[in-house]
Amino acid sequence: MKKIILRFGTRIMAFNMRTIGIVILSLSPIFLGILCERLDSGERHHGSWLVKNCTNQTLILDYPLYGNLRSSSEFAPGNSILIGSDYFPFEDKILPYFDRLGRQLINAGVKDMSFNVLSKGNVLLKTWNYSDRDLPGKQFFKESSWRYNENGKVIINAIWVFDIMPEDLIEKDD
Repeated sequence: MKKIILRFGTRIMAFNMRTIGIVILSLSPIFLGILCERLDSGERHHGSWLVKNCTNQTLILDYPLYGNLRSSSEFAPGNSILIGSDYFPFEDKILPYFDRLGRQLINAGVKDMSFNVLSKGNVLLKTWNYSDRDLPGKQFFKESSWRYNENGKVIINAIWVFDIMPEDLIEKDD
């Protein structure tokens, strides 16, 4: 019978192949169970959508939440607002995708799919509408207008950031 000789420092240990096989086979269900538990533990891929103020003025972002409900958040230059977050089931093998934000709003019954940027004095500076997402130029609901970052190898944490730049804010005439 073949033996494996292992040397640990000054110790020499001899194992026969049958013993090593039995040890490996008896431990494999434990390691397999740990691996399966990790994969089925309810872990999810995660997607986040942030809006960043890249101007030199404090802005107010007015955006839809649910049905006719809207939220307004004030944010200083250099700061960001989390406008959406979602989990993607790991076991369904669905990776985070950009348009999930728009679909969430549609599924929530949002009637006014617009994002408005206002000055601190409540002057409307810019409106982005969902219906304009296919128009040329920078559009809020167009993925190419966002920065994308992804962390993780097994569980993905996807982050999309929409930068509001000074050139985006052209005051509207009433």
